Amino acid sequence: MPGMTSTGADRETLRALADDGNAKALDRLADLADERGDLDELEGLLDEGSTHAGRLLTRRAAAAGDLRRLQSLTDAGSAEAATALDRLLDPPPDRPARHRFLTIGYGDRAGYDRTDPAVRDGAHAHDARLRAAGMDAGIAGTPVQVRNHDAAGVRVADGPYLSSALPVAGFAIIEAASLAEAIEMVSGTPCAVAHGVVEVWPLEG
Repeated sequence: MPGMTSTGADRETLRALADDGNAKALDRLADLADERGDLDELEGLLDEGSTHAGRLLTRRAAAAGDLRRLQSLTDAGSAEAATALDRLLDPPPDRPARHRFLTIGYGDRAGYDRTDPAVRDGAHAHDARLRAAGMDAGIAGTPVQVRNHDAAGVRVADGPYLSSALPVAGFAIIEAASLAEAIEMVSGTPCAVAHGVVEVWPLEG
């Protein structure tokens, strides 16, 4: 889930390590670029030799139906891109029904900081894979409440209507075949593992 990300300083450190030839740092930069949806940086990291960046770029292109980018990756020798391109051009006839779910992530910095860094990194990578597969997610900003009782006039109040022990970190829309699959998808996200909680709301109608 969104709302808990690595800092700019972290990226600078990773960039320095990658420039020194550290392949793991290069792949972690790819994860961060994917979290931001920065496809240009992913392409640059792929050019630097990160096959992980290529996989993330391929998954994002497939989720977006970006035939041009998939064709470019295929021409560069990506078998995964070629497979994704074939699926888009000739989709399977009996795709299982998918359902949409709204997810709300709650969490705070204290919980994030006391989570093992390796667990956090794995959660961010999992989040990046969900984004690449089509999850529409965003970090929670400052909300307002809107009322227009009896259509007699709009009143706006600052702040959330509901209160909770943890602040809202972010929202996402995911697609899954069932509630059980949706739960499995969010169980590895940052809010779920970093001592927070993720609500999963089925969207009906």
